[in-house]
Amino acid sequence: MSDRLTQLASHLNYPRGLLAGQVAIITGAGQGIGAECARLFANEGAKVVVSDIDGVKAEEVAKRIREGGGEALAVQGDLLKDEAIGELVEKAVGWGGKVNVLVNNAGFTWDGVIHKVCLSLIFVSVVVVVVVVVFWREGEGAVVLGGGVGGRC
Repeated sequence: MSDRLTQLASHLNYPRGLLAGQVAIITGAGQGIGAECARLFANEGAKVVVSDIDGVKAEEVAKRIREGGGEALAVQGDLLKDEAIGELVEKAVGWGGKVNVLVNNAGFTWDGVIHKVCLSLIFVSVVVVVVVVVFWREGEGAVVLGGGVGGRC
């Protein structure tokens, strides 16, 4: 029985949290579902990169996480632009040393013009590909794709 308890205990991170030691990029994290994901990941011990097109909102979320005892970095950028994707990943790795999790939650409203809607499908793929390259170098990683009715074509 003692061996089994030791084995089970080795799988638990309490009181550190389920994501202790992990670095998570959360896109679209300036408000709503993304902001709540950022807060929950931080509560579980992750270092959170709060990414949003609105830098003020991203910083507000990151500040609340830091005030609550977590670690967070706000990164402003329009992920429809290639340079913003590279900058996001570079800042995340530079700050956290690695990236373990990508929550790809960024989006925009349903009434966006058609070229933005189609580009959003491309940027989802580009963000995932760039981060998966980081995962490949690290030997591990997880991608969570989020979305709602606002992102439909």
